[in-house]
Amino acid sequence: MSAQIKKHPAWKQALEDFRAAGYVPGDIVTFDWLYGHFELEKPQPATPWGKAEKMRLLFLRHIESFTDRLSDEFQLELESVPGVGYRIILPQEQTAWADAEGYAGLRRSMRKWARRLRNVQLEALSDEQRRQNADSQAKLSAFAGMVRRQRSIPHAERGLLTIAPE
Repeated sequence: MSAQIKKHPAWKQALEDFRAAGYVPGDIVTFDWLYGHFELEKPQPATPWGKAEKMRLLFLRHIESFTDRLSDEFQLELESVPGVGYRIILPQEQTAWADAEGYAGLRRSMRKWARRLRNVQLEALSDEQRRQNADSQAKLSAFAGMVRRQRSIPHAERGLLTIAPE
């Protein structure tokens, strides 16, 4: 009797199973498939909130490693399809998708950065520290200006995606 040796952690085995399943760009990889291959229990509507949250966080750790390796080894990217799973992005959509995702992440980071700089307790700072804060705000403003100059990102499905200035 020959037992199959499985890779650990389970997302590594899921990567092998993914390749063997013959998925191609445009296919949907369902949550059921992913939870099953990650060897994780899928939260159900009756699952207590705390337990369901722990299950989702464990899934997120697996899917992050899985998608990172999928990108690095196979040049495949996954796009979330709410309530269903993930769609394998077509190669001709990957650049636009990467740009849109990158700009969205950049905007979120810049908003957080600006909020943190804006909400420093200036009255507790020395003159030098206030100058450092002002310099940091000026650098952020210049960086935001560079990003704003590149306002339009081509998107394969929706024409042009416009980034609204903050």
